[in-house]
Amino acid sequence: STSHSISVRVISLVSRSLCSTMMEETTVNVEQVTLSEKVREIVDGVEIERYNLVLFDFDKSDLTPRHRETVAAIAKAIPDGATVTVRGFTDRIGDPERNRELARERAEKVAAALGVPSDRLTIEATIVPPYDNDTPDGRYYSRTVQIEVRKREG
Repeated sequence: STSHSISVRVISLVSRSLCSTMMEETTVNVEQVTLSEKVREIVDGVEIERYNLVLFDFDKSDLTPRHRETVAAIAKAIPDGATVTVRGFTDRIGDPERNRELARERAEKVAAALGVPSDRLTIEATIVPPYDNDTPDGRYYSRTVQIEVRKREG
């Protein structure tokens, strides 16, 4: 994986009457991961691979052609007999009940596109964002679905 630090300039309006702005520069660490470099670990003889590669627009759960391409590549990499958990997430903006529903919609759509048999598939949804939501970037990366693939070694 490749790690990058990017500088983000945040501009916020302080006072409409003064038309002044406050500028703040923030550094965000971004790790670029390809499908061949996904997060992998082994716990108690079980190989676990995690993919966080599907990002959604605000308040959306539609799979774009790019999403479908990514999910298809992940589906091809899932070994026979592996179990899969698909977790949907949202940012913390808006009604928590709507966010829970949206997280589930995202997870269900990705799970359907994966095509994993239901006896090896778990779908979860949470309103707890996976990233810091105090920044626009953190909120953007929280609009995701995590795909976790578990296969017993050997």
